[in-house]
Amino acid sequence: MTQHADKVAHQRKLLKLEEWRKGVKYILSESKTPGGVIEHKTVYNDDSELIEYLRSKKKNKIIESPHTDEELLYLMECAEHDFQRRLFLAASGK
Repeated sequence: MTQHADKVAHQRKLLKLEEWRKGVKYILSESKTPGGVIEHKTVYNDDSELIEYLRSKKKNKIIESPHTDEELLYLMECAEHDFQRRLFLAASGK
């Protein structure tokens, strides 16, 4: 019976991971020349990237995540731990 509980817990983590991967880590826009093409880069939590070229006919570029699912699970758990730690420090006034 516990083996089924372990599988369910693992599947629950994978579903949570899929949602976490879609979160935006940061967005960066830059123009190489005034009035020229703007490169708009969105980097997601899993380090995948979407690069859009504004004011250009150049096609958008998608760069897949360089991490495995196990590495991403570890990164997600570290991010959750860090978030909880910051909440605790804010609540305690430190």
